[in-house]
Amino acid sequence: MRPWERQSSGLSEAGAFVAGVARDSAGGAASDKGQALALSSGSPGAGEFSHAIYRLQLGGAEPGLVSVDINLLPRSGGSGISTYFVALSEYSSGRWVWRGPFSDGQIALGCGREVAAGASYLSGAGSLYVAIAVQDGSALDVVGIGAEAFDPADTTAPPTPQGTTATAVAGGLELQWNEVLAADLAGYLIYYRSTDFDDPANSGVKLLPYLEGSTRTLLSGISGQTFVRIAALDYSGNHSGLSSAGIGSPLPGSAPELLVDTSDTEARTGAGVLLSVSGADSYDLDLDGDGSFELIGDSAGLYSVDTSQTGVIRPRVRGSSGSEKVAYGGVSLIVAANFPPVAKLSVNPPQGTLWGGDQLDVVYDAGASTDDGAGPLEYAYDPNGDGVFGSFSSSTVANRSLTAPGVYLSAVQVRDSEGLSAYGYCVLHVRQAAGFETSLPNAAGSGYSASLAMVAGRPAIVCNRSATGGLVFCRARDAEGRSWHLPILLTATNGNGSQTALAEIGGRPAVLYHSVNDSRIKYARALNDDGSQPTDWAAALDVITPVTPLGERLGLLEVEGQPAAAWINPGDNKVYYERANGIGDNQADWNGSALEVGNLAADDLCMLLVAGRPALFWRDTLNDVFYERSSTTTGDTGASWAGSQVAIDNSLSIADGVSAAIVAGRPAVVFVVDFGTSGELSFSRSTTATGEDSADWPAPQAITSIDGYTTLSPALADVDGLPAVAFGAPLLGSGDQTCFVRALDVSGDTWGQLQPAGSLGLDAQGGLLNNIIASPGWVGISSQAPSGRLDFDSLIRE
Repeated sequence: MRPWERQSSGLSEAGAFVAGVARDSAGGAASDKGQALALSSGSPGAGEFSHAIYRLQLGGAEPGLVSVDINLLPRSGGSGISTYFVALSEYSSGRWVWRGPFSDGQIALGCGREVAAGASYLSGAGSLYVAIAVQDGSALDVVGIGAEAFDPADTTAPPTPQGTTATAVAGGLELQWNEVLAADLAGYLIYYRSTDFDDPANSGVKLLPYLEGSTRTLLSGISGQTFVRIAALDYSGNHSGLSSAGIGSPLPGSAPELLVDTSDTEARTGAGVLLSVSGADSYDLDLDGDGSFELIGDSAGLYSVDTSQTGVIRPRVRGSSGSEKVAYGGVSLIVAANFPPVAKLSVNPPQGTLWGGDQLDVVYDAGASTDDGAGPLEYAYDPNGDGVFGSFSSSTVANRSLTAPGVYLSAVQVRDSEGLSAYGYCVLHVRQAAGFETSLPNAAGSGYSASLAMVAGRPAIVCNRSATGGLVFCRARDAEGRSWHLPILLTATNGNGSQTALAEIGGRPAVLYHSVNDSRIKYARALNDDGSQPTDWAAALDVITPVTPLGERLGLLEVEGQPAAAWINPGDNKVYYERANGIGDNQADWNGSALEVGNLAADDLCMLLVAGRPALFWRDTLNDVFYERSSTTTGDTGASWAGSQVAIDNSLSIADGVSAAIVAGRPAVVFVVDFGTSGELSFSRSTTATGEDSADWPAPQAITSIDGYTTLSPALADVDGLPAVAFGAPLLGSGDQTCFVRALDVSGDTWGQLQPAGSLGLDAQGGLLNNIIASPGWVGISSQAPSGRLDFDSLIRE
């Protein structure tokens, strides 16, 4: 399908065109609709915003024209026709240039004069980016985005438009003029003023904010006598002379609210497509998009679009009610004998970090590409972004290893069985890990028994503050923990929070903690996703009222949309589990019976979701490491935990800390093995996604050994698809330090260089109570320093 095959598309054969579905990125409510992209923005007044960004290539040339084909839909709630905004990426000023709002779906934006004056819209890779946005109830279908190249050698202006007339209608002037014949015509500029003028630069002259593509339109938003002159503009910004003046005064009233809708945004050649029109008494129709109305004064309201030729067509409607009320509307439609594929390319990880001297292995994935034909798709990759594609194959993925930081543009060409192809692009930002920097979420008092989690996209910490008593919560102001809100006191009772667990439950921070004054486990969830103010929190609720004191080694997790708690009861040293009956905000949600998991006496505890089911890791009192996964997705019946425990290691002397995580889709665990004079971190990752059989767990492998001291309190995470551990150890003779180490392979057979987390100052980090969280290309670590201070270390990337 070649969009330049129809004159009404406004594109030449040399122009660039992308279908609406082929967006580079999108946000908000955006969904595929055949070759189009549907954008919506909720209800009026709700403030919702949706957008799509498109990349166009003009062979390294600057754009002289950008055109959009958009089918406008009624605003949510029936409050009129939708409007939208268009933005162009102006790299010379480093900003998006926004224009709008527009209520016409087929518009063109001239760029030639700006480019001639020094503006540049091209990225370093020679791409033009165009954004479409809607807000507050507007909805539309993006059919396509087009662009034409600026030619710096072209200095010839198009002919001056002739025959301008202005007919008074309700609320405006109906304008008409003769077509200008020019191969590089971008469109028409419409100037107007309350008095006559002979130069667009004359004081008070106004200009419509877009180029008109047809030779008749409605000028609204005016009052009193108005003089209108038309000029033609080409792709290179050359401006014709002004036409003779059309003169008129708008009549009282307003134009009809014309609604034009089509049953499809795409069609195969000759297929039936219906055009629905309402809002006026009679209609003139251009059903093939050639600029001429072939049907005059019809009132049926339902019409068949001419799909006999391929290309982008723009059926147009002139609606009238009586002789005074006139409105224009239209839609866009892609017609093709066969549609090209929709090419989509993603990269994993979506952001990259080089750790030490390691290379970054990335996978490009085009598997989300689609085609409406029956034949198989083929893929050719350009991972280097240099325009050189490899051979076509059936593989939906391509691999690449990167060894230097930078911004990498990569592409895929997707081809169908009839030879039609489309291109998909993605950008990968790769930065170099340069160490860690320390921030202070809770500078005053102890960070004892801290728990760390990502909550609504930001790090958050809960800990016991023994210096002044009570339990405190603190959430970062940014996604990487560089700055923190002031800590707030959740409970003032001294000793409360001697054991804690923090998790995101229903999008909000939630805390599980041991209450020492009544020997209960308590649960509290914030009233919003922030939790940074004391008024953000509801009163704590009892999870369970035991006979014996309990609360050791807590776990908190969202399981099937509801909070689940796990703990070790010091009375019998056994592991227990309970899932709330609801979201956990009411005491009645916690009226279930605690379930015993296994019958082994336990010490350390860790809980996570494994292949969609809750699972528990623990160290028993004989220093062996065990694992059990629920047989159900909720784990809220005794039968769910009736399976046998898997012994991951029952031959070593486990000295401290059991931490588990999902690493590259499989459960993994790390713990400390004590050999008396040295402490050794040991790691094992299941060979299956569930780890339910003892044969699934390889013999634990040593990560690192430091003579003379037992390593402390390890915490495990998946960092860009590889296991990584934060732990405490003496370092460089400066006392106990929190250290970070990342594996060089997914199985943990080999490990990278040991790195200190934070600065090596007088208040050296003690490496106690370590926690670790990660997102693509980033790591955050919390630990307790010798002074009792709670530190947070976030990765520095260059």
